[in-house]
Amino acid sequence: RHRLLSSCRFYPSHPSSDMLVQFALAAALGFSAPVPHRAAASRSAPVMAEMSKSIPFMKKPPALDGSMPGDVGFDPLGISTSYVEMGGDLSYVQEGELINGRVAMLAAAGYVVEEVARIPGDVYGSITGPPFAAQFQVPPIAIVQILMAITISEGLRSQQLYKPGHVAGEYGFDPLNFKAKFCKTDADWQTMKLKEVNNGRLAMLGVAGMFAGECVTGKGPLAVLFGA
Repeated sequence: RHRLLSSCRFYPSHPSSDMLVQFALAAALGFSAPVPHRAAASRSAPVMAEMSKSIPFMKKPPALDGSMPGDVGFDPLGISTSYVEMGGDLSYVQEGELINGRVAMLAAAGYVVEEVARIPGDVYGSITGPPFAAQFQVPPIAIVQILMAITISEGLRSQQLYKPGHVAGEYGFDPLNFKAKFCKTDADWQTMKLKEVNNGRLAMLGVAGMFAGECVTGKGPLAVLFGA
């Protein structure tokens, strides 16, 4: 560029015109057009939302990560998400499901047994009718005993429930030592937990169905089933 500038001779009519022309020529020779920058193409594939195992056409709730027994992402109303966003702990929800499932399993068994067997004696032998209606024929002293037993058991359970490190549903109640007999490995223990959750859920639905059937027909489940 310097050689080109030095080789160029100008003969303007005024000295200042010569300087202006030389500056313009130097600026033109020193100018380089900017090279357009091409953004690198993104190689990352779009992240697909994980779908629920139980409801394949809905997204899996973020609060249900599959770590709890029986968790298959079933929460169409988003209750778990709202609960966690409000600062709640899902272990308490899991505890509630387990306890209600256990009560429902006992209730389902009692609903059926009550139709074929009664406690002998003058007090309970005179109780008749389908299971739900029969509870209103129980003597008041028996109702008081039942309520006292529930109060004591729930009080003892609450002492364990809020202890640090408490595992939902585990209270060390195993008088027949089933865990040592049937759960030799941790995988066996997890399978047993899953069975309890599934049977508890089925029992809750079953008891609700038996109660609804009694309200409609006035009969217990066995009487409806066998047409008695």
